[in-house]
Amino acid sequence: MFALGDSMRDNDCQEVTLQEDSTSLDLLLRFIDPKKANPRLDLDVIPGLLEAGRKYQIDTLSDWVYGWLCDAISVADDRCESFGTSQMAQILEIGTTYDSPHLSRLALRRLIKAPSKELVESNVSRSKLYDHLMRLRTGRIEWFREEIGKILHGGAPIRLLKDHTFLLNDMKYVEIMQTVMKLSFEIASEPSLACVDRYWPTKLYDEYIHGSKEKMASLRKAALCLESELPELPNTSGHLLTS
Repeated sequence: MFALGDSMRDNDCQEVTLQEDSTSLDLLLRFIDPKKANPRLDLDVIPGLLEAGRKYQIDTLSDWVYGWLCDAISVADDRCESFGTSQMAQILEIGTTYDSPHLSRLALRRLIKAPSKELVESNVSRSKLYDHLMRLRTGRIEWFREEIGKILHGGAPIRLLKDHTFLLNDMKYVEIMQTVMKLSFEIASEPSLACVDRYWPTKLYDEYIHGSKEKMASLRKAALCLESELPELPNTSGHLLTS
């Protein structure tokens, strides 16, 4: 009925090779197709998907991915769950590579208080923001140690002797100092309120130091506010970005 032209019979169309892997292309096409629900994501496929969106100039794709990541972090926080440290290191890398300051700040907020061992295992040292993260952690360590020092040296001992003077006996003082030194060491590894709660010598302080409960409650309140704040980001000129 119909005759095919010579060009069709010769099949001289050139083959086009795409750089994207099949998973990224599948997710990209599912996102574009209005008849399909947005695809489910995980951290391992996001970099390839963002690269494809950047290549084909689909700005709405990156907006959707960043929104999904931010929502996932918020939901995890609300449920008292958490991405692991290695996952937060991945998110930090995504935020810095694909120019999402807010995403980077969310990741930094979590990584500041992560245990040192987990940071090493996560390979976060490869991040462009690693040095900045270390400075933020150092500042947090110093803050906790200063606040703990205020409680240690600012409370009066409450051991009542016959002459009605207050004095802490040497053994209890040594015990408290040993416990606080251990806490200071642990804070250097994990500068977080969770670490303080694990190692704080509650029984010793409540029994022997005036105002310990109130001061610890004040420390916890301040620490919670500090840990909820988004850290600043450095820009290329050395100043800090907050947006």
